[in-house]
Amino acid sequence: MDTPSAVLSLAEFQTWLQVHKAIPKYNCATEARLPLPWFDLDLEGISACLKDIKDLAEKILRGAPEDDGELRRLHRAFEGLRHVERGPPIAAALIGAQGAGKSLATNALFDIDGLSLTGADGAACTSVIVKYAQYPGDSDQTGERQFLAEHARCYFFYQNEDEDTEDEDEIKKAKPLRYDESDRRLKDTAEDVFTTLFGSREKFLETWSSRTFRSGEFVRLCQLKCTQAIQEKNVNSERIATYVGKDPKDLLRQIKPFLTKVRDEVSLWPLVDSVTVRFHHPLLEQGVVIIDLPGYGDTNLFRTRHADEVKSTVDVEFILADTIRIASDDMVINSARQAILMHGSSCVKLVATKIDAISDNQMSQCSGSCYDPIKARIHIADDEATQAEEDDDAVKGDQIAKYKMHLERQLKQRKIEERAADISRELAIKLQGREKDDVPSCYHLSAADYMKWIKRDKILFRDQPALSPQMTGIPSLRQFLFALPAQKNLDSYTAHINVVVPALLENVKRVVTECDRDVGFRNLADEFDRVRDKNMKMLDFELKKLLREACDEGLVKWREQCEVCKEQVDGKLKKTWFMLKGPTFNKILKGRGVVLKGTSRARGLEDGCDWNLELAGILAPGFKNWFLVQSEVLKRLRCAIPRALDAIYVKLLGTMNNSAANLGTVEKAKKKWKPFRDRVQAKISVLVDRIEESQTQLFRRGTMEDANQNSVISSITDPLFDDVFAATPEIRPGNGKYKKYVTPRIQFKKDRMKTLFLEPDNHFVDQVINTFQTTVDKTMEDLVDEHLKDINELMAGFSSYLRDQAPITYVVSLTGKAIRSELQEILPVLHEKTKELQKLLPAVIKAEGGSHYTPSTDTLDTIPSGSGLSFYMKQASNRKTGNTSIANKRKIKTEPGTAKKSKLY
Repeated sequence: MDTPSAVLSLAEFQTWLQVHKAIPKYNCATEARLPLPWFDLDLEGISACLKDIKDLAEKILRGAPEDDGELRRLHRAFEGLRHVERGPPIAAALIGAQGAGKSLATNALFDIDGLSLTGADGAACTSVIVKYAQYPGDSDQTGERQFLAEHARCYFFYQNEDEDTEDEDEIKKAKPLRYDESDRRLKDTAEDVFTTLFGSREKFLETWSSRTFRSGEFVRLCQLKCTQAIQEKNVNSERIATYVGKDPKDLLRQIKPFLTKVRDEVSLWPLVDSVTVRFHHPLLEQGVVIIDLPGYGDTNLFRTRHADEVKSTVDVEFILADTIRIASDDMVINSARQAILMHGSSCVKLVATKIDAISDNQMSQCSGSCYDPIKARIHIADDEATQAEEDDDAVKGDQIAKYKMHLERQLKQRKIEERAADISRELAIKLQGREKDDVPSCYHLSAADYMKWIKRDKILFRDQPALSPQMTGIPSLRQFLFALPAQKNLDSYTAHINVVVPALLENVKRVVTECDRDVGFRNLADEFDRVRDKNMKMLDFELKKLLREACDEGLVKWREQCEVCKEQVDGKLKKTWFMLKGPTFNKILKGRGVVLKGTSRARGLEDGCDWNLELAGILAPGFKNWFLVQSEVLKRLRCAIPRALDAIYVKLLGTMNNSAANLGTVEKAKKKWKPFRDRVQAKISVLVDRIEESQTQLFRRGTMEDANQNSVISSITDPLFDDVFAATPEIRPGNGKYKKYVTPRIQFKKDRMKTLFLEPDNHFVDQVINTFQTTVDKTMEDLVDEHLKDINELMAGFSSYLRDQAPITYVVSLTGKAIRSELQEILPVLHEKTKELQKLLPAVIKAEGGSHYTPSTDTLDTIPSGSGLSFYMKQASNRKTGNTSIANKRKIKTEPGTAKKSKLY
């Protein structure tokens, strides 16, 4: 982009302007990428080479007989050879308050105007989660019951605010104007939702009543209305609506009612969990998904927790805020700290938006060595412009006017650069971690200026913004996003070229070489499956048992100190919460224990309130004791489980050694089995890492140290707070105009809360411990099931390989024999093509996986007979305590049922 990047003299500027009267629109395709091996990969060459291999084989296999299973499988494999499996995409979340500039930044990142709905009309741009993903892709599930229930609660609480008094016997006067703005917003949103569902406000009010809300009838009716409304849309059996637009603006027009409220139109955004916009774009093709989350600080607690749940699953968080607020807004800083705790500083990026928003008054106040020379030139230009006007020299006046515009742009650039540097320094100080470089980086964006560079084919000088495309920050942010999946993509291509393609050629060799087949392979596979199934089931049992016992052990000390926690919880409720006035007590219950700072004017709630966080603070020592025990167990497990899995590997190898199959068959099987050792170790290492990550997340969900509202405490307190708020005493008989209760309502609620929280047989602390234990056990079991299933499938692949080596059970036709003969002829060519393909990879490729356990060749003889995970956990404990009696046992392994020494390899 040929824009002047320095202050020019008038003569220099005139020379530059003659050449650059109009500048072509910015082309993001010319942007440089970071110097990573992935971007140097010859993808076109690889694709062409894969196509050549595919075409050579497919031309021969196209006429394979229908009943020839081997050739048909080969044909299908070659058909999919050009498809490289990359795995799940990298998820990047855009997070920020409404009006922070997320939507405009999204448009700029994708270089597309009208892709994302902006808040240009003053309303919320989006009220649902919007994902931008590559087309085509899998569908996304949605749901609406919890949304409806939450809206109904908000409307009910607002309509029944007049019941929040200390004395129900007093004669009620006109309702005072004591609603908070947040209450009104929630009520208005709920009213919009229900008016949409029922068709009009009148029909909604005909159905609404306190009785139908309390009984749950109203929410069930809303679900029926919701189902009717959705059925009128283009939905499939999974309740997913699909829309196709001819361009981004056309698509946005169609889906706008699913994103936000649209005047005079049925808007179903309250019923939508997420919207996925799929289209072709180079960034998405790399394997990135951009997730635009609704603005943080939402007073709707359900949406806040839903957003927190999504944030915990993403790989990178981009926290966006207006430039003038990003370094001073507590909500921005707290959100950044929360994200750093969850993902680490390297996966959190601060984004300052609207850096071009500087008024003329602010510019006039700039002073200093970098500003004064430019301002002096501006004054001279003003004088020369005045002289040109007096001389009636229109040409010179136009030149001076453009030169002055150039100087003003340079002045603005310097102000933006200085402010950006100051903000980056301030953020680094506030977010500094333990290490010097442990600070999330900050991007400074002007999406508005960037969009001006791409709207027209040519941009005249007078229409150019002050910031060049590079200065807007969009290219650098896009560069980072492109780099995110680079290593993962390179690993996928490496595995495809070095593993998938050679394996396919090996299958071809097996199919065309009948003499190498032996029935012993089938017997080997049967015995392999028997031993594998027995040992993997034992590992599954022992690992789950170990994790359950570790959780129990971690909770022992907490249970022993349970009475201290109970006393603290009792004191918190009785001496603090129960002392609150009725309206304040009810308002906190209405928010399920949470009132955000600045959202309530009630006395005592000016700085907000979070009962869940207060309870988490009391219970934090118990969670910490649990976490310390888990950390110690995990250290031993990280040492023990690779050895336990290696013992299974050796047992399976021993099965082959002791097989009755001929020597050639056994050696071929052993050679094929050898590489599985590292692959299995890499997968088990990932399992241990996932266990560690999950335990850390569970710990933070318990202590709420990251201020995440999707916590263990809230999962227990939500229904309890709802129960307390809905609790109503009996009405005295013979009431007049106003209701009178047997017990004052607020006192009745506090008594109900005391029963739910402080009952000796079911105290809140006991509820937390039991719920947490159940959650941990379920999480760990799911992880074990997921990863051991993956390992089992890997081993099952080896078993399939053995079975494929056995003779086929059907008679090969003459056509099948002819095809096999042709495949054998081109096999050397396919091998040469594969070597050419492998030469296209970078010279240095990172090894697969990252196993923490690298067994030496000698360890095969050190594995004791009958050993399992429990044995190696004890061995790890003995090493830690200095007991080496087990570790120093003899290194000769004796197979069960034999007296001779068996050196396996």
